Amino acid sequence: LRRLGEATEASRVYVCENYTGEDGELWATLRYEWVARGIMAQIDYPGLEDVPYKATGFGRWIHTLGRGDIVHGHVRDLPESEQPELQFEDILSIVLVPIFVEGRSWGYIGFDECVEEREWSAAEVGALGAAAGTLGAAIRRRQTEERLRGSEERYRAVIEQATDGIYLLDAGTRRFIETNPSFRRMFGYTAEEVREMEIYDLVAHPREDVDATIERTLQSRRRIVGERRYRRKDGALLDVEVGVSVISLDGRCVICTIVRDITERKRAENALARSEGRLRQIIETEPECVKVLGAHGSLLEMNPAGLAMIEADSLEQVRGKSVYDYIAPGHR
Repeated sequence: LRRLGEATEASRVYVCENYTGEDGELWATLRYEWVARGIMAQIDYPGLEDVPYKATGFGRWIHTLGRGDIVHGHVRDLPESEQPELQFEDILSIVLVPIFVEGRSWGYIGFDECVEEREWSAAEVGALGAAAGTLGAAIRRRQTEERLRGSEERYRAVIEQATDGIYLLDAGTRRFIETNPSFRRMFGYTAEEVREMEIYDLVAHPREDVDATIERTLQSRRRIVGERRYRRKDGALLDVEVGVSVISLDGRCVICTIVRDITERKRAENALARSEGRLRQIIETEPECVKVLGAHGSLLEMNPAGLAMIEADSLEQVRGKSVYDYIAPGHR
């Protein structure tokens, strides 16, 4: 703003941003300002920092600036509703150029002349319009950067706090790009150690199986879920459930994998299976009748001894029948 002010020899240069006030009307707030020596600074005056367009007599500016036109002239020639406020600010001549960001009227850049009235030439007005366009582009870039930064912060918070292990893998080199703390704790590696590793150093499966999963994920572009065995730094093997998907990062395909340790669950499942196997063995060899009944006494299971007792050839022959069919009436 200082360079613009000095180049145009203006008394005051400022940028105002539009916003909707609590009253539902459009307001302008003073964001930045440069003033020449001896000129009153608006930004230091509380009553001038935020201005409601309509309530202060500047409703015309909403429509003029909103359609991309400039507001300019000597204050004495402007509508009477606009003169008192501008005269209070010692403005004799004024030029307001709208700033648009992504096609939306964002605000305006203003040039005040407070020493003597001034006629702004068409060339000067064109140059001011170019300056407003540059400001609009800069504001758009800043907003984009802020959105990206906010998105990155949210992403980082989710990744860092996730209880599941998460890693990003370069699909081409098969090397780790990034891992979260849960992943590193799960497998006992530091972030620096993981960056020097390939996925083959971690997965306890043949290299061709790993490559096949990655290629299948790249081709289908769909999330693939399965179970794998991963090797910790200390050599211990973990049973894990993995969800593998493809994302784009800096123009390259990246494999994003979420890892959940299911070692204890697999141990419990295996123990249950062994227990059920032993129980089945006991039941099958039990010399007495063992049966499982459903609703209303229907037969669901029966061991060989029971089937022999009722002279049935197989469980399918009696399954679903009522147990009362095989009990003497006087003993039901």
